[in-house]
Amino acid sequence: MSSETHYHLRRDLGPLLLLNAGIALLLTLLGNTMAFWQNLLIANCIGACCWLGHELLYWRVPALRSWPLRMLLVVPLAVPAGFLLAAWLGGPDVLAAEPSPQLWRNLLSTVLVTLGACAFFTVLYSAQAARSALEVARRRNAEW
Repeated sequence: MSSETHYHLRRDLGPLLLLNAGIALLLTLLGNTMAFWQNLLIANCIGACCWLGHELLYWRVPALRSWPLRMLLVVPLAVPAGFLLAAWLGGPDVLAAEPSPQLWRNLLSTVLVTLGACAFFTVLYSAQAARSALEVARRRNAEW
């Protein structure tokens, strides 16, 4: 891993875990049939898959540096990958359930929540980058 990727991991890990815990808590409080730890495991696995997918596309495919395009490519792949990773780590195998309208609603809602979480992080880090650029410009103007 490059030092830039390590920087992104250090920068992203805390907010990612906090957001995933919030999602898991919300799902548990809304009456999801799974326990909090199962929701937390699934949320963290999906979040980690999203983060890794975004990082891989950002660094390996320069043409996909645009965040909306990356998000639309990563999320539909990261959600099932996260469910599979969670099942492999001992969580419930959500994708092994019999196909039903409820399963499809759950998957669609998971994709929508994941898109929202990805958009949140993108806006957060875009705002931070804009603030940093503004601060650099202010310093540069103050030196003149």
